[in-house]
Amino acid sequence: MSVILYNLGISTFSLLIKFASVFNPKAKKLSEGRKNVWIKLEQFSREKHNHVIWFHAASLGEFEQGRPIIEKLKHLDPSLKILLSFFSPSGYEVRKNYNGADLVVYLPADTSKNAKKFIELARPEVAVFIKYEFWYHFLKTCADNKVITLSVSSIFRKSQPFFKVYGGLHRNMLKCFDHFFVQDDYSQKLLEDSGFKNISLSGDTRFDRVLDIASQKREIKEIEMFKSGEKMMVLGSVWPSDMEVLLPFLQTYKNKLKFVIAPHNIGEKDVLEVVDQIGDGVVRFSKIGNNSNSLKDARFLIIDNMGMLSSLYGYGEYAYIGGAFRKTLHNTLEAATHGVPVFFGHDETNVKFREAGELAQTGAGIAVQDTSEMINKFEALFANEKKRQHLGEVAQNYVKNNTGATDMIVEYLKNKI
Repeated sequence: MSVILYNLGISTFSLLIKFASVFNPKAKKLSEGRKNVWIKLEQFSREKHNHVIWFHAASLGEFEQGRPIIEKLKHLDPSLKILLSFFSPSGYEVRKNYNGADLVVYLPADTSKNAKKFIELARPEVAVFIKYEFWYHFLKTCADNKVITLSVSSIFRKSQPFFKVYGGLHRNMLKCFDHFFVQDDYSQKLLEDSGFKNISLSGDTRFDRVLDIASQKREIKEIEMFKSGEKMMVLGSVWPSDMEVLLPFLQTYKNKLKFVIAPHNIGEKDVLEVVDQIGDGVVRFSKIGNNSNSLKDARFLIIDNMGMLSSLYGYGEYAYIGGAFRKTLHNTLEAATHGVPVFFGHDETNVKFREAGELAQTGAGIAVQDTSEMINKFEALFANEKKRQHLGEVAQNYVKNNTGATDMIVEYLKNKI
């Protein structure tokens, strides 16, 4: 791909966003949010910060991979200034008030003019691009201005344009990085075979993040009251496609254990649909109020708010992670770090979810294709408490054995700043 074609693609996408913003709320937020970037950056520039580190994440998941690095750096040196940018509204809108950053903005469209203005105003000493983020003009401008540029928690696959005959522009992007901190051996080998040597096999910073979250588990009295000494399964980030498979399973086991269900979408319509599907014995978390005694008799608790899920897993003996049936499996590590066996939907695309595949290889991750398989595999585990405990330990050890990426990246930065 030539620079001309790349620029044409960026311009076309920007026009499409403006057009879509008329009727699409997400596009509108992106379009409106980008208008305020320069005002915020000009104010940031006037404060004349000495040491600025710029982190860029596509969305919320990538932010969570960068977060442990940000927080460790801030802990070591509170005087550091952190600039955090997002491409997606689903990341920015959730974390725009994140107190670990000194400024949070949308990433402007990747044009040469925007990139030069952004770097001139922000004056970063270091730029950290998380996982899949590669923007030609921003990377080139960083290199031209001798900004130390890292790719962290990155994953590479042979199918990407970096490794194709036509991928000259994309290979030039890779040449702008001072160092790559990759998640796996395969990514390292692909880069090495393309002539790159500035690589460290660090693993994924998400392991550090989920372990830290587990150590700060919130006490939720309502959950303790709901559980009332019974065994419990936490269903996290479930979609309608998950519920289709799970509903008969829930009815089969509702008298043997309790269920906490966290729908991925918590709009009123989505939550009511889940409540109606389940029927009797349901309580919504937001409706508990002063009637907390009703929790003891309930068999299903619907979580209709944000921010609790990572702590909820710590109360369960089993977990189910949603999303695989729509090819977007959610974070299995948040549950595994609490020492519980993790169920999830089986799909041929699960191969791209490395941690799910690796958990499955240990036996602590259990993939199911349909309701029948869910019931059969769960029954085998439910009937064997020692095996459940063992697989929970295996899941937790899997997380612990893969930590350390944050320390490796921070150590590198300490020698550069």
